[in-house]
Amino acid sequence: MADSVIWDWSTTASSNGTVGGGVNIAENCAMSGLNNGIRAVMAGAVGSLQFNTASGGDTYTATQTPIPGTYSTGSLYNLMFATANTSTASTLNLNSLGAVTIKAADGLNIGPGQLKGVGTLEYDGANLRLLTNGGQGPTAWTPADASGGSITITNNGSYYYQIGKLVILCLDITYPSTADSHQAFVTGLPVAANSTLSTNVFNALLFFQGGSVANAASLANGGIQFLSGSSAAILTNANLTGAHLKATIPYFTL
Repeated sequence: MADSVIWDWSTTASSNGTVGGGVNIAENCAMSGLNNGIRAVMAGAVGSLQFNTASGGDTYTATQTPIPGTYSTGSLYNLMFATANTSTASTLNLNSLGAVTIKAADGLNIGPGQLKGVGTLEYDGANLRLLTNGGQGPTAWTPADASGGSITITNNGSYYYQIGKLVILCLDITYPSTADSHQAFVTGLPVAANSTLSTNVFNALLFFQGGSVANAASLANGGIQFLSGSSAAILTNANLTGAHLKATIPYFTL
């Protein structure tokens, strides 16, 4: 019987007859069983609650000491993810107990980059659900022109943060001098957006230097468009000629 970590133990006290790999703590056990049992409980408690490193990426492995006997429904696992995931179907294999898919807290797929830093997982009987995560960032990202106007925008140090499924873009770009009439459109989102939750939901205020008055940025069609403050019309590259644009844009990932 597995009995080394707290998730192996029963909430019915009389059912816990052994601990720490078979140390007898049942009624009328030897005095040595009590001594060894207390030590085993202490080790099991610490081992169950400490953070262990999850190695690899997408197919993570980790080792917990003492070794758990199995994945138990409702059990919690504290981990330090050294490498961010790129897959929405990442797995964890703890102590070679078998690879289990990691899901978001609501049971849906996690987003790319959501596993980074410290996180707590709960086994629900089939999958491991990510309950807490320290977030990721700041991480550099490179905006790119996708207007069709063949212009080159300058990236002045754009970056982003990710906390769970919330992504916060910090955009900092400069438009070239241009008379191009294509609608301005920037792509290269570091994490794919959830179109249902994000498109046209958030309009971010812009700080600008030079160029035309563009005081809003809107997420649309997997990228960013810029709006006129007076008419909410989508601005062209020519409208933004020479403009230095800064904006903070939040959105939800998949």
